[in-house]
Amino acid sequence: MSAILKAMLAIQRDIHAIGVGKTRVNSEQRFNFRGIDDALYAFAPLLSNHSVLLTPRYHDIEVTQRQTKSGGTTYNVRMQGTYTFTSADDGSERTVGPFYGEANDGQDKAISKAESVALRQMFFHTFAVPHEPVIGGDPDGVSEVETEYDCSAWLA
Repeated sequence: MSAILKAMLAIQRDIHAIGVGKTRVNSEQRFNFRGIDDALYAFAPLLSNHSVLLTPRYHDIEVTQRQTKSGGTTYNVRMQGTYTFTSADDGSERTVGPFYGEANDGQDKAISKAESVALRQMFFHTFAVPHEPVIGGDPDGVSEVETEYDCSAWLA
């Protein structure tokens, strides 16, 4: 197995051990969420600790300008992102994607927001980050949470 696949497997094991909590709150629509800062805070040290460089590439960028009800302008952006993980140990690479980002902004941040959405999706899907933590057992009667993962099948 290449060094990058070993490192990605180690990152997946590490992220499963620490998780990424839904600590942010959307007060208007009343839900908790994990933003890009939460993902970067969790993954940046893992990438560094396992000697992995992440290189994003964005393509198929569509920008649509729209008039708001109040007469202003808003920009809707859709894009695809692909991400290449490179091992600093042997230079091996693994590219994942595309992952899609969409965002809307009235100023100059729609593209940055769409990039953030795609990047966050990549982290959560590539490393199988659970959407909700298991707390106090399973309603189906399972009392112990499995903590060892055999993630090698998806690396083949």
